Amino acid sequence: GGKFVIVSYGAPRAELTPMVTRIAKLMEDSRTTMEGMGYSTEHRTTWPIQVRVHPMRVGRNGSFSRRLPWPLDVNTGFFKINTLTFAKPTLPGTAIHEWYHFLQARYTDGMARNTEYSYKWVKEGASSWIPEKAPETVAGLTNTKYQGWRNGFFMGLHPGLTANNGYGKAPLFKYVADRWGDDNVKTIFDNVKAGKPAVDAVLEAIPEAPAVWWPDLMTKYMKGEIYALAADSLPPRTGELPIVAAGFKPWTSPTPLRPFGAKFVRVTPTADGYGTGTTLTLQLPSAVQAAGVRILPFRKDESGKWEEQGGIADTLVIKGADLNLGREYGLFLISTTASAPYTESWSPT
Repeated sequence: GGKFVIVSYGAPRAELTPMVTRIAKLMEDSRTTMEGMGYSTEHRTTWPIQVRVHPMRVGRNGSFSRRLPWPLDVNTGFFKINTLTFAKPTLPGTAIHEWYHFLQARYTDGMARNTEYSYKWVKEGASSWIPEKAPETVAGLTNTKYQGWRNGFFMGLHPGLTANNGYGKAPLFKYVADRWGDDNVKTIFDNVKAGKPAVDAVLEAIPEAPAVWWPDLMTKYMKGEIYALAADSLPPRTGELPIVAAGFKPWTSPTPLRPFGAKFVRVTPTADGYGTGTTLTLQLPSAVQAAGVRILPFRKDESGKWEEQGGIADTLVIKGADLNLGREYGLFLISTTASAPYTESWSPT
């Protein structure tokens, strides 16, 4: 399509030539795929754009960069693709991930640095979802940074989110696309271009109240219906809590719960350790309930997968017969309501 020029170095020509051919095809595939989804390249007026293929540090797959000074100009932009990634099946995902960053520049070019930075998590979240659209993509979640930053999924929606938190938001963008269509993800970026703050840009593109879609997303995620990940790769990284009679507390995180976020507690009862009349009751403080915080409980089934335990509630009662099964419980405290500027926080105890 005349949009790319491939520049390669750092290895013998015989090694680089097939890489150049390969990345040229993948970048062109990415361009035509995203144009078919309604994204425009009209924000860049100088073509072709460079794709630099060369060795980069381990762990770095690629990048899209624009030259300083601020405000950034997309006509100075170029891509880098790490030669060390060409043997990986995730290369098609890397190509479209970086191409999406170029397309996203249409919605933020001309912004001051701090303003553009406030949308970084939105860009990374969407770009971590988009590899599934690449024609040669491998199945499932291909962004290698997701597991390292998966806690970002549970950190809520608030102004303090960083670019790295965005890698963990891939399930959110996939959920939006799967339920309401790819156009609703594009609407998020239309809202960004219109100057809406990042959280509002996302929420206003979702045609349902967070009190409905957020618990639904969490439930589908934990059941492996968003990404088919191993059960222990789904929750945030937290320690296990034993049940200690009246001394049990479901809240140990040093960081507060943020708007549309979730806090997780693992509870593993001792098998056959409780009388038939025993019950474990967990109840949120009334002030926290009034703020829209709810309990969303799960329990591992016989195969080790998470299963629902009744949906969201203010109070959770676990009977002794269920405790005696000795199966692990995963209890979320989730924030289902909040208002702009989304700076609230809660510490249920």
